[in-house]
Amino acid sequence: MDINRCFEGFFQWAMSDEWYSWRNAVSELDHQLKDLPKEQRLKLFEHDFFKGYNIDKKYKVYLAGLAEFIYNLYQENPPLWVNESDYFFEANTFIDDISEQLKEFYVQKALPEFKRRNYMVRDVLSAV
Repeated sequence: MDINRCFEGFFQWAMSDEWYSWRNAVSELDHQLKDLPKEQRLKLFEHDFFKGYNIDKKYKVYLAGLAEFIYNLYQENPPLWVNESDYFFEANTFIDDISEQLKEFYVQKALPEFKRRNYMVRDVLSAV
């Protein structure tokens, strides 16, 4: 399994300044992970290989939350790197530019692996 190939599209969008790059990056990653068996999914997130990439913090925090989500999905202990302070926001952060009225809904519905990072993500691996 080639990590670079699996994440190639994700990083292309993550390093883009296009306004829709966030959705495309996450969608691309969902599609890449869709056909991978459990062992390969876990191996992909064994290390924070993307630490050296010049991508916005929102992507790094997302990848850490996703890694933790995948490990929890398979009832495995997540890798230690997902608990490093670099992969947490200090205040509630939302993936979308949403109204104040929707923010409470997002806080209530956020996945635990993301909520503990103060990243209000409600859905991952939607293509899986």
